[in-house]
Amino acid sequence: MPWAVELLAGAAVVVTVLGTVALRVRLGTTRDPRWFRCRLAATPRRGRRARGGRRAWGRTARATWRRDVLLVRSGVLQLRTASYRVRTPAAGPRPVPARDVRRLGDRPLVLPLVLTTGKRVELAAPAESRDLLVGPFLVLAVEDLPPAPRGGLPSAGGGAGRPHREEPPAGGQRAPGGDQS
Repeated sequence: MPWAVELLAGAAVVVTVLGTVALRVRLGTTRDPRWFRCRLAATPRRGRRARGGRRAWGRTARATWRRDVLLVRSGVLQLRTASYRVRTPAAGPRPVPARDVRRLGDRPLVLPLVLTTGKRVELAAPAESRDLLVGPFLVLAVEDLPPAPRGGLPSAGGGAGRPHREEPPAGGQRAPGGDQS
């Protein structure tokens, strides 16, 4: 009978240690300002619709960016961590109705992502987490950017910080009013 008491005491110690570890992980992601609440949904392939016409959003989780990798913690104590290597966002964040993505506030934002595997997913987060949502693709968080120049970048002839020098026309002739020495 003494072995049963020792077994129960050992089980209690194991449960206490595991509970403490799980609680520390949960509180660590909740209190760390780099983690934000989110939901993920797989984007249906082109020409297909989601079941019932609605997107199937996963449970509310917490996510953070580490370079171009999105880490998502989920589960009751958020012990499961999934990583998604992102190639590029398909577009900038867009607002969606709160009834479409629940538990993310009144004005959730959705960021469509293209993974390195070619799959497309959508990441939803509260509007207050806009900067955290776009992660390393920070230019997407800036609204009302001017359009890019049509001609592209200037040629490499001038170099950085040096004025562009015009070359003389072919045939050795100089422009009128130029130096004749």
